[in-house]
Amino acid sequence: MTPYATVGNVTSYTDTGVTGGTAYYYTVAATNIAGTGAQSNELSATPTAASVPGASVLSAATAGRRGVQLSWTAAAPNGSSITSYRVYRSTSSSGPFSLLTTRSGTSTSYHDTATTSGHRYYYYVIAANAVGNGPPSNTASAVAR
Repeated sequence: MTPYATVGNVTSYTDTGVTGGTAYYYTVAATNIAGTGAQSNELSATPTAASVPGASVLSAATAGRRGVQLSWTAAAPNGSSITSYRVYRSTSSSGPFSLLTTRSGTSTSYHDTATTSGHRYYYYVIAANAVGNGPPSNTASAVAR
């Protein structure tokens, strides 16, 4: 059998060249100056196929200093790292909502300073990963200062 990978003097290996939902079978053999030993027993693994992220929870929309402060929970990545959060805003609870900003995949807050004092704004957040956009969070609102 031709080796898939030669990894040196280690006791673990992570195979990053796999496809979700496909079964892979592995054996291990040690090599030293005298040659290669017998192969280990075979084990298999089937990585989970990645899917769109779960929904975030928009936990706060509060009037902050000159605007509205938002915070949300991190979305479940579902097998693919969160790449961004998209924040949407409207002046009506029924919309239409427009994309306000795109934040990094590690961000869980945003301060909206493009507001008018005394006006109510409505928000929701959508997490994205390499597979696509997740479902929208709940909607939260606040009156800007």
